[in-house]
Order: sequence, then structure tokens, then C-alpha cells
Amino acid sequence: IAIDTLRPKDLANRAQAEDSLAKVMVHLNHPEGAAQHAATAIELWRQQIAQTPNDPNPRYNLSIALLQRGQKEQALREASQAIRVAVATQDSWVIGQLHAHFPGLATTRPSTSPPAALPATRSVNAR
Repeated sequence: IAIDTLRPKDLANRAQAEDSLAKVMVHLNHPEGAAQHAATAIELWRQQIAQTPNDPNPRYNLSIALLQRGQKEQALREASQAIRVAVATQDSWVIGQLHAHFPGLATTRPSTSPPAALPATRSVNAR
């Protein structure tokens, strides 16, 4: 199956598997394998974001993956986008997780109703 034809849930599952493999490779002292799996996970989360821009979960996952790989500026940018979407969709789990990993991350209060571009629906990857 070509990666670009996967559904959002399948992308999420594949990205999580690649991220797990990257962590295993680190523990096995195989940096090349870890980097390869991490890069694949990051690309899959980016593809999921492109397919589901109103879902804060892949943005959160991407921000954590980037943070774990030392890409702090990129991680903070993704976390900021994730918090914006999570606030708009009222996803308190993602908001809490982002604040735990990125202390001091600003949260803006949602309006009484989410903007039309960000419908208040639960994500495909609901936790």
C-alpha cells in the first residue's frame, strides 16, 4: 500500500509504529535505523496533518517527535499550532498534554463557538 493513499487513522497507526521502532533502535544503539524510522514517522504525521488539518492529535504527535529528536524550534511551532486547533475543537486532552511537554505554551480562550474552518468534532485518533 502506498503511504499517500492511507487514511488518517492508518497514517496515525503507521506513524506510531515507526516512532516506536525509532525508540527501539536508539536502545539498540543503531542511530542510522533510529533516524530512518523517526524521519518516516515525522513524514507520516505531516501527511496526516495535511489530510486532517482540524485534528490536533497528529500536530501534538509531531511536536513530541520533533522535541524528542532535539528539533526544539520546530517542535514549539507545531505545538503552538496544535494548541490553536485543540482550543478551537475543545480537545482538553491534547491541551493538557501540550502544557505538560511545553511549559509556558500560551493558550487562547476559545470563542463561544469554534470558527467555521475548525468544526467542533472529535478527532479520528481520539484518545
